[in-house]
Amino acid sequence: MAMLLQLKFLLVWICILMVSLPQSHSRRYGLKSKTLHFSPLSEEERIGLGMRRMVKPERQTSDSVVDGDQLLREKRLAVPPGEHLPPISQSVHLNDSHHQLIVHWAGEGSDVLVALARDIDQKLDSQSTSKLFFSYDYGESFAEKQTEKLPGMVINHFYNSPIYNSHYVFTDTMHNKTATTNDYGKTFRMHPSPFKPDQISMHSANADYLLGFDEDDSEKRLWISKDFGATWHVLQYGVKSYFWGITPYDSADTIYLERQDPNKLSTVLRTEDFFTIDHTVIMESVVDFEVRDNYMFATKKVKLLGATNETLQLWVSYNRGPFVRAIFPGDQPELDYYIPDASEDQVFACVTHSNKTDLYISDVQGTHFVLSLENIMYFNPEGAGKDSFVSLFVDETFADFHKVEGLRGVYIVSQVKSGRFSLDNTISLITFDKGGIWERLTPPRLDINGKSIDCRSVQNCSLHLTQKFAQLYQMQGPMPILSKKSAPGLVIATGTVGTSLKRDTDVYLSTTGGSTWFQVLEGNNFVSFGDHGGIFIAAKQFAKTNEIKYSWNEGKTWENHLLSDEMHVYGILTEPGEKTTVFTLFGSKVDAHQWILTKVDLRPVLGNNCTDEEYKTWAPSDDRPGDHCLLGSKMTFERRETFARCFNGKNYDREISSTNCSCTREDFECSWGYTENSANECIPNVYVDIDPHFYRCTEGRVIPRSKGYRRVSGDTCEGGEEDLYAPEKIPCEIKALREFMLYANRSEINRINMLDNSTFTLPLLNTKNIVAVEYDFTTNCVYWTDVVLDKIMRLCMDGRHSQETIVEESVDVMEALAFDWLSKNLYWVESGETDKGIWVVSLHGSQDERYRALVVNSTHVDQPRALVVDPLGGMMYWTDWSSTRPRIMKAWLDGSNIQEVTVGRGTHWPNGMALDRENQRLYWSDAYSDCIRSIKTDGTEAITLIEGESTPHPFAVALYKNKIYWDDWYRSGIFAAQKNDGGDVKFLRQNIPSLMDMKIFDNNTRQGENACSKSMHNCSHICVSLPGDIFTCLCPRNMTLEGNSQCKCAVGKISVEGKCVDESQCDTELQFPCEISGHCIPRSWLCDGENDCGDMSDEANCSLVTGSCKSSEFPCGGESGRCVPLSWRCDADVDCADGSDEENCTCELGKRRRARDFV
Repeated sequence: MAMLLQLKFLLVWICILMVSLPQSHSRRYGLKSKTLHFSPLSEEERIGLGMRRMVKPERQTSDSVVDGDQLLREKRLAVPPGEHLPPISQSVHLNDSHHQLIVHWAGEGSDVLVALARDIDQKLDSQSTSKLFFSYDYGESFAEKQTEKLPGMVINHFYNSPIYNSHYVFTDTMHNKTATTNDYGKTFRMHPSPFKPDQISMHSANADYLLGFDEDDSEKRLWISKDFGATWHVLQYGVKSYFWGITPYDSADTIYLERQDPNKLSTVLRTEDFFTIDHTVIMESVVDFEVRDNYMFATKKVKLLGATNETLQLWVSYNRGPFVRAIFPGDQPELDYYIPDASEDQVFACVTHSNKTDLYISDVQGTHFVLSLENIMYFNPEGAGKDSFVSLFVDETFADFHKVEGLRGVYIVSQVKSGRFSLDNTISLITFDKGGIWERLTPPRLDINGKSIDCRSVQNCSLHLTQKFAQLYQMQGPMPILSKKSAPGLVIATGTVGTSLKRDTDVYLSTTGGSTWFQVLEGNNFVSFGDHGGIFIAAKQFAKTNEIKYSWNEGKTWENHLLSDEMHVYGILTEPGEKTTVFTLFGSKVDAHQWILTKVDLRPVLGNNCTDEEYKTWAPSDDRPGDHCLLGSKMTFERRETFARCFNGKNYDREISSTNCSCTREDFECSWGYTENSANECIPNVYVDIDPHFYRCTEGRVIPRSKGYRRVSGDTCEGGEEDLYAPEKIPCEIKALREFMLYANRSEINRINMLDNSTFTLPLLNTKNIVAVEYDFTTNCVYWTDVVLDKIMRLCMDGRHSQETIVEESVDVMEALAFDWLSKNLYWVESGETDKGIWVVSLHGSQDERYRALVVNSTHVDQPRALVVDPLGGMMYWTDWSSTRPRIMKAWLDGSNIQEVTVGRGTHWPNGMALDRENQRLYWSDAYSDCIRSIKTDGTEAITLIEGESTPHPFAVALYKNKIYWDDWYRSGIFAAQKNDGGDVKFLRQNIPSLMDMKIFDNNTRQGENACSKSMHNCSHICVSLPGDIFTCLCPRNMTLEGNSQCKCAVGKISVEGKCVDESQCDTELQFPCEISGHCIPRSWLCDGENDCGDMSDEANCSLVTGSCKSSEFPCGGESGRCVPLSWRCDADVDCADGSDEENCTCELGKRRRARDFV
């Protein structure tokens, strides 16, 4: 144990993160949280925006100068002298021996650097001192300020205004003093502080407003200054934590404050006027509280009914809405929560259970979580891992979790294979779909010396990257995984190849967003990059050296640069954003500790600015076999060619394009209430006792009913397999009526209750132009035709079914619908030139088993319009607008025995029609004569019922009891009159634009039975009832009736979804036959990464497919099936995942590249 305690002081903490802390994030101030923890975005979040902290290690790892030849990867000839200038470097000796150095870059557009040399916080005493340095020339020289300007102060920290780069606050917690400057340290003002200024936080819009806090104050007072630290007064007592509000969710003056109550719980308050007039209570009885972007989080302890102990719960507010309890699957206890990421409208949460910590991911609201990964590496000094070796080194919570910047949905984590915290029990995993699927990292094929890495022969062998846990265990200098938005696809990390992290580490690089990796350096190095990834710099960790290494070709080759001073290097930093070529090395003299800062400018190495010819496009999906999309889209980035030695420039605007992909299983994760099984299917979670389908349902509302899947947040895929996984949109149950009207006006169908005259709009989705309507009383289903979508649709209003398509193939203009409610056959009029006539579809069976037949062909119709059926009588009637012979026709329901009811005699443009079966009369509107007429079904007793101003342009006609109803286009309304004489005309509805079909349904008139409804038939496909209580069987097109009931395909044909197709239906030269469905797809669709067959048979054996690449393209090997431009062949840049584009290269092939690319 004594040895372990001694090792604790040997640990080196050096932060070389280079991301500026976004202003949209909120930092926690006050006391530490116990049950709710967040991943700090960087060292900056702990010590300040733009700041870096350096700590001198207690010992160095080596006293020998590193042999540069061992690290230099020489694959080409040396650079000819004079082709490019060497780097420019300059060292500054601070002549200071304090153990800690905090450096701050003032901000974009500024050449000011601030450096504070001080003693470590834990060692501050009366003998402690500090030194403050300013550089006004980007680090070429530093001026010591404290001795003259701030005598007697022991500065332990400083803060920079988020508004003005020139404004700083410096704190002295030993003497309770603050000092301020508003001119980059040229002048200072020193002020006594009425509290120990452990924490200072600055207003985001007013530089004069500061908040201050003393961590040891027994009264836990929060102080405020409105004059930039000159004076202070108490804002609140009993403060546990506080947060500035975040725009745009809060005003700039908003403060969230967690005030501790006597019972040790807290009340969360919000103020927008600094508690001057009013404040709002956000939540009470809180254990811990946090704010992060558009989410707020709180934990509460609740004693559930019948429970002995209290239960910890997580509560979440989304977009400043009400707090809702977060639900996690299973019945395991939840001991604490760690939020590693809450970006892109989704929350990752590490939840500690009894003996492990699992990673969960939420819905958009952050309240319903599903399991993403078990046993994530998570440490809590008071919880998970508290008895491990790591507890000797840190007292802060952390999880090994890295978000790959610049790419959506890519994360790298460490997983503990079992409950033991050790390197040999820890592996690395990566996800490309935001936690949907985790997989091991693909190891390099070759090591840095070009030797093959034998990983395939070892079970569970892969690449593992060191994050905080491994770096603590191995006592390495912190070299976190490095990825930046300025260089999408580049990821640098230390790691090892094997079955776990327990091996010596080297430096690895991915240029493909984590899909493929290669080794770039041996041993532990500090590595950074600049110029949007166009230049790399490296130095051995802590070793005595007088050189650095740099690479201008993504680590393919490295060159040495000698420094003017020999030093121990503690870290490498660059301006946040990684867009410049200027780096700063932090280190110490080799004979005695004194800080040395060396500025290295690698701009001369790159030569001229890049031209358009020196860029190419890259998509993250290019390097993933069979996967062309990330989060539902194919992102294409412009990037500099690897061996193009040129300068991107700080203002380089990277061209990015995005194309949405077809949806697949990878675009969906298991929704709340479901869990994934071994077959990658989402099945109900037996531990969740709440029905995931439950919603409070009211008429008119449409609710999403999960199929067990939910779209990954931020995923933009379209079509494809979306319908297989996306929630069904289920309208809540709509109570059936016995007597009602349906009328359509383009995009809506409305229902009028004929008993109380009330109106209800049906909750239809994605309608365009509804022309005809129908209804089935037995199923409470409404049917309609949409002539823009060319579909017949159905909505069953029982609260259990979604809107569905009944007919959609080979249809053109569907004018009318008529329903045989006894045989369950739906008839429609097709007036388009293709397949013109009257059709019938059987509604028995599922959608794939619905059969349809043409019953009246174009020989007997010219311009058919309206249609009615009489299921009891076995008859149908229709109108025809024929220009030569306008008429009303009738036939049996199978289309036989066609007869004319009326021709001419006032019939010009017969429009809507209705049947009075009891009196055997037909009523119709005539759009030419602008009247309503009636005739007996045998063609006798024709009369004009209504004409004149009551019917300027009538359309649909309906009957109900002793009245006739019609809608009129010119008057935009629905009317009623007596059906026997047309008298007593009245408005039923007014001001309804775009009226189309209108029908009235009376359950009393839709009764009875016929030959088909009596189950007297054995028709294989369609049963039709005929007059005389008999039936006949119909067959779909291309099928013939064998006997009286069975439909068969001709010899050499097979039935596929009710259609007869050739047994060998695919043109094998042009088409590919899918294995399961038998569908034919173009051969050009083979091996394109899209599941066109639905069974992946078109994506199988892709390595055997030839001819899929154009003559101007090179076919990659392996299983990717990728084609790359032929100009990329042998360009010294690996574009194929298997490296085949760079194999068997000759000098002749290499001539395609410009000579300067290899310089």
